[in-house]
Amino acid sequence: MKKELILAFGGLVLGAGAFVPAHAAAVAACTGTAGRAVAALAAATDGSQFLRETMQFKCSSNVFLNADEDTAKAWVAAASRKGRYYWGGNTDGGSAARLGTAEVSSGTDPTPGGQLDAAKVAGAAASST
Repeated sequence: MKKELILAFGGLVLGAGAFVPAHAAAVAACTGTAGRAVAALAAATDGSQFLRETMQFKCSSNVFLNADEDTAKAWVAAASRKGRYYWGGNTDGGSAARLGTAEVSSGTDPTPGGQLDAAKVAGAAASST
C-alpha cells in the first residue's frame, strides 16, 4: 500500500509539470567582471519567449546582474559590489528602480537572483495601475 501511494503521488507531481507554462530559466549574466556577459537571455520568434533577438549584456566591473523572461515580459535585477542597494527594471512599465529594502553587505558579492521576484512584483504593480 505504501508503494502504491508513493507512486500515485509521484505521478501527480510529474503530471502537474505538464500544466506549468513554458518559462525560460533565469540567467546570471554579469558576475562582477567587466566585458561580455557569461550568459544571455535567449530569443524566439515563435512567441515562446518575450525577446525576439538574443540579449547579450555588456558588464561592468563589480556589477552582478540576473535576468529572466517569460512569454510576455522580461526583468532584470542588479547590484554593485561597491553599491548599497539592489536595482531592477522590467518591460512592464518599469524604469530602473530600487528593489525593496535588501542591502548589499560591504565586502560581499551581491546576489541579484533573489531580487528578480521583487522586479517581477514591481512590474505587476505598474501594469495594474
